[in-house]
Amino acid sequence: MIKVGIIGIRGLPARYGAFDQFVNQFVNYTNLNKKEIKFYISAEHTREKITIENVHQFYFYRGKSIFILLNNFISMVYFYLRGVRTFLFFGYGPVIFFPLLNLLGCKIICNVDGIEWRRVNSKIKKNYFKFCEKFLSRVKVNLIFDSLVIKRYYGIIHQLSGKLLYYPSDFELKEINKKKKNYSRNYKVIAVMRFLPENNIETIVNTFVELNKQNISNHTLYLVGNENEYFRETIKPKMVDIKNIVFLGPIYNRNKLYDLWSSSDYYIHGHSVGGTNPTLIEAISLKLPIIAYNCSFNKKVLGVGGLFFKDSKELLEMIKSEKFVDQNLNIDFNLFKKDFINEQYIELIKSP
Repeated sequence: MIKVGIIGIRGLPARYGAFDQFVNQFVNYTNLNKKEIKFYISAEHTREKITIENVHQFYFYRGKSIFILLNNFISMVYFYLRGVRTFLFFGYGPVIFFPLLNLLGCKIICNVDGIEWRRVNSKIKKNYFKFCEKFLSRVKVNLIFDSLVIKRYYGIIHQLSGKLLYYPSDFELKEINKKKKNYSRNYKVIAVMRFLPENNIETIVNTFVELNKQNISNHTLYLVGNENEYFRETIKPKMVDIKNIVFLGPIYNRNKLYDLWSSSDYYIHGHSVGGTNPTLIEAISLKLPIIAYNCSFNKKVLGVGGLFFKDSKELLEMIKSEKFVDQNLNIDFNLFKKDFINEQYIELIKSP
């Protein structure tokens, strides 16, 4: 049985972001298909301790900034002492430890995530992530990119190559409930995200506040996500007494989330940085109409059939004109298939 150390998530079951969600389904897939892989996963010390077949979770203080790196290093050493020789990193923050793993003869696989220095405002963090990007070319590592734009960026800027692998959706085998899909009625709109400025939650909420002001009441936005300081201070006050915005909080139960997705009429995707977010893949897998933020990451996935907004004015016009009704996306769905993506990861893990 191959031992694989996973560093860069907060633990299982998934409660946070794309990486955790992917690992959760990946572990289930390898167990179900008897792939003979045992996972050693670095988890936050505050997480509930559960038993999962072929998974050993190492619970250790995570914290923020420098403490995350400390957590990564200690987890790495802990896994190595337990016989792990293949490491799967989500995010390139721990790249400064990769030379040690190279020296010890370990295999390193790294999903780089997005262009991290574009996400942060701190000058120290920005410079650190820029350094990490460059340093990847100095170590032996198998790279994974979740966006064609990011793959091209690393190829052009850093002369690095790797595999293009999107995130899978566990909704792909389900059929969306299309009963009563008669348009010119009340629309149920879904937006699922982490509440961060770069995900344009403020633009989306402002649009629905304006719809409310204009007495256009047949579009109701259902917001799914975990409250944070930004949401409480900047977004939540805008939603007071606004009847066409319903905040549902985080939904971790996949069946409940599927019920919400499948009963929605269209999806608004506000993500503007990083790679290809799993919520976009979930909307694609259910063949929902999609209105996405106008950036290269989203345009490369959705193609010429996509509908894109840059600000609240453009989003408002798209909603009022109901352009999404006749949307026809020309997408190669095979690239987003769970079996294909998981088998590509397994191939990387098992290859010499």
